Amino acid sequence: AAKDELADTCCFEKCQLCQGGFMDTTAMVMVNGQEVSCQVLENSFSKDVIVAGTEQCNTVRQEYADACCYTLPDSPCRLCGAGSEVAAGETVDFYGTTMSCTDVANKLAMSEESGGDMCSSVQA
Repeated sequence: AAKDELADTCCFEKCQLCQGGFMDTTAMVMVNGQEVSCQVLENSFSKDVIVAGTEQCNTVRQEYADACCYTLPDSPCRLCGAGSEVAAGETVDFYGTTMSCTDVANKLAMSEESGGDMCSSVQA
């Protein structure tokens, strides 16, 4: 009985930023004027007690889900065409962020459709 009383006070269902999707752990967002990773943002939900299903949870999701979350594509984007390999040691500017070619290839494969605009623009 005491455990149930403590659980009622001490436990809550934390808001999930990427409900039904996956978090891009390399993505960064601006929160209150500071750049933080999406993972750090979601971790703050525990400290700030942001409860699943609340207006606060829905507001945070609306604001950050597009930048932080993705669903696996049906037909993944491949950075390099057939017969080509990713140059693992190279870095590139990917929409304002310096990333390794391997990280770019992985990000595209996990979050972009092969026929999508972003996939087409990096392959061109």
